[in-house]
Amino acid sequence: MRFYKQLRKRGLALFMALVMCLSLVQVTAFADDELNANDAAGSDVVLSEDTAQPTEDGHEHVWDEGVTTPPADCVTDGETIYTCTAEGCGATKTEPVPAGHKSVVDVRVEPTETEPGLTEGSHCEICGAILTAQETIPATGAA
Repeated sequence: MRFYKQLRKRGLALFMALVMCLSLVQVTAFADDELNANDAAGSDVVLSEDTAQPTEDGHEHVWDEGVTTPPADCVTDGETIYTCTAEGCGATKTEPVPAGHKSVVDVRVEPTETEPGLTEGSHCEICGAILTAQETIPATGAA
């Protein structure tokens, strides 16, 4: 009886392994078909990171470091203009640079028996705007 239980367990394990192998073969075959379809369509261009993009005439845009004008500040968005450095191209693209404060933490000040304290807060390092106001913590009083 024990022999049959072991055989059933091993048989089930073998069956599961076979099913997994067959499903991998199907997935691999599907992926190969997709690659062949892309090759036939001529879309075998591989882009390196985000610096090169194919164009209609076959060259790839290679963007420079970009010039940010106007620069973003605390409340006004800026934009960066990139220029293609490929010979004879000169194409440009523009990307927004979002505005935003540069937050600095205002540390918490613990109250003493005679002096009030402050909660933690924050302000903008550039324009001084208060981002999170510090609140007064009452003095603890004489013990």
